[in-house]
Amino acid sequence: MPARLQSILDNIPEDVSVADIGSDHAYIPIGLWKRGNPGPIIATEVKKGPYNQALKSILDSNAEVELRLGDGLEPIKSGEVDWIVIAGMGGHTIMKILEQSETILPSFKAFLLQPMFKTEELRKKVVELGLFIQREWVVNERKKCYDFMIVVPDYKMC
Repeated sequence: MPARLQSILDNIPEDVSVADIGSDHAYIPIGLWKRGNPGPIIATEVKKGPYNQALKSILDSNAEVELRLGDGLEPIKSGEVDWIVIAGMGGHTIMKILEQSETILPSFKAFLLQPMFKTEELRKKVVELGLFIQREWVVNERKKCYDFMIVVPDYKMC
């Protein structure tokens, strides 16, 4: 597994349920299922093409991952999972997803965010939305640096 994706798996606790927003091939949800994370483990996609890629991966692996079609956090009910992963998108796209679901953000324990660019703007937006950055790190993969952050709705978790 590429270092960027492995870092996501390595930084999600093994005892939490997770939704991966914009899951692409569903590698993160499948990896979480394989290591025994409790359900629900949910993968979402907004477009039919990537949805079908994720479906193929899930079926090929026989993973107990629920796949949903929808935009941003729309397919996820308030508090349905513990953690939300939004990775591999631009910072503006991640900001839009968070802004559109601002009222339900406090119902999740944590967000693992990995913007492909516009990290500084995303940091500012996270704070504007009343969230707290718990931890940040960088992963180097093929001579490119990827920024990661874990964001929580409750400052007591920092």
